[in-house]
Amino acid sequence: MNRLRPKLTDIPGLRVFMFPMQDVRSGARSSDSSYQYTLWSPDYQELATYAPRVYEKVRTLPEIVDVSTDREQSGLQVNVVTDRLAAARLGVKMQDIETALNNAFAQRQISTLYYTQRNQYPRHPRDRPAIPARSERPLAHLRARRQRRAGPAQRCHQGAARAAALVINHQGQFPSATISFSLAPEVTIDEATVAFDRAVAELHLPETAARRIPG
Repeated sequence: MNRLRPKLTDIPGLRVFMFPMQDVRSGARSSDSSYQYTLWSPDYQELATYAPRVYEKVRTLPEIVDVSTDREQSGLQVNVVTDRLAAARLGVKMQDIETALNNAFAQRQISTLYYTQRNQYPRHPRDRPAIPARSERPLAHLRARRQRRAGPAQRCHQGAARAAALVINHQGQFPSATISFSLAPEVTIDEATVAFDRAVAELHLPETAARRIPG
């Protein structure tokens, strides 16, 4: 692994994590490396603030390699606020707005076209708009029906896209983030643990952000 790691690091667009095969793996959950360090907090926003800092900090430690995390922040989230007065002026009902959002973003289907031995193919509403991926103004592409005509739903809504987590992991009942890592050559787990704890202590995490190395 030590011979392969530098060669694989030089391949653009590729990240490879390696760990020795074992009949019994330690740790509370599966990960990309041999050991895990889990942070959790009753306050998710607090966890979202400090977990990336811990991840970036420990990546600089010479005692550990193959650092990764189970946090997935590549999603987009839009908080939608409906202007009911503007909708009333335009003759758009709340049901029409909900229908437009449902057609565009939900899993609504109106029928199943046909069945095969391996799959079935649902039919979605014809008025589903083509919204560009990672659009900065996804609501600008929606149109809600009003008095037998279609009007822009953007006039009735306010919202901006921002980054959001695709999944929120938990340790027990609390939101958590796990950082996995392997040991550098000639480094013991005790030495790595001391270096890890020292790096985390330098960040001055709040007392409510608990942490541990499960395995």
